[in-house]
Amino acid sequence: MEYKILVKDKDGTYLGEFENFRDLSFGKKLNEYGECTFSVPVKDPKINSLIALRKYEVEIYQCEEFTEQTKIWAGEQASRVATITENGDDWVDITCYSYLEMLNHRFTVAEKIYAIEDYMDSGDIAWDLINTTQSETNGDLGITEGDIEPTIVREIYYYNQNIMNALMDLANMTYGFDFDINDDKEFNVWATKGVDRSEDVQLILGKNVDSCTIVEDFTNPCNRSLILGTDYSSNDLLRIETDNEASQGSILLRESIENNSDVTDTESLNYLGGALLRKYKQPILSISVSLIKNSGIKISDFSVGDTVRAIIKKGIYNFNLQMRVHEWNFKLNEDKTEDLSLTLSIL
Repeated sequence: MEYKILVKDKDGTYLGEFENFRDLSFGKKLNEYGECTFSVPVKDPKINSLIALRKYEVEIYQCEEFTEQTKIWAGEQASRVATITENGDDWVDITCYSYLEMLNHRFTVAEKIYAIEDYMDSGDIAWDLINTTQSETNGDLGITEGDIEPTIVREIYYYNQNIMNALMDLANMTYGFDFDINDDKEFNVWATKGVDRSEDVQLILGKNVDSCTIVEDFTNPCNRSLILGTDYSSNDLLRIETDNEASQGSILLRESIENNSDVTDTESLNYLGGALLRKYKQPILSISVSLIKNSGIKISDFSVGDTVRAIIKKGIYNFNLQMRVHEWNFKLNEDKTEDLSLTLSIL
């Protein structure tokens, strides 16, 4: 398998390719932005023409023999770091972020109101936040509207809200959505992203899994949720309490409080309270797996959000579970072998 690093400007014009690079690694996360890093020689004559932070973009292509190349990662150049010695073989480290990160540097107007009577779906609210910030002078990031599945109507009031965080908050609410800004800068929303690949992608310790980390996290227990909001018309504090009595009977009362001042309708606060109980009334199981080099499982075999099967059998562990891919990270080694790791959570 071969990999290409292409560079283009904000107009979409391809400027060239880095042929000489090392330490290429990149990854993607569900409902967050991913990162890509690689190094090029200090004396590479292409550095001056292909590196312009926040002005140029990078695309990573996977090239299989006898097939067309496939774009598997894209984002914006963000930083470069070099340690220079007098006689050394010196390299420059380049860091790029996927396109969602650009919205980390955009904010809403002082007051942005999405009232319940407007009957606006949360996915459409998310796109409106993006679209509005791009309509400003010199504000067009090049993000276009993709497929937006219907999810749930929201009533939300934003005050100088960071737009990237607003999208992530919408995704994390109860009955929220999954979203991405893909490698072609299209904004997409799904009620639940991903497809079932558990028959085709099976991660088996001792076969294609070299090592794994199993985490059963009960550091934030919750069987009574306290959700705070603000009534927009009266400015009164809204407090919604939701209990799971069965869990309280087994591990005693455990409370958690969350302040959502931008949410003004009781129904949404109730949804959020229920979500906290479903997530935190029992330990959260996650597994991070590192695949055996050249295991045969490729990045193109799955996407974040997809369901795969994890089979881990050793000692006290006897897992044969369908689990969801929340994150993957890839590294190309100097000997051309590939390291691929995934973070999975129980469905």
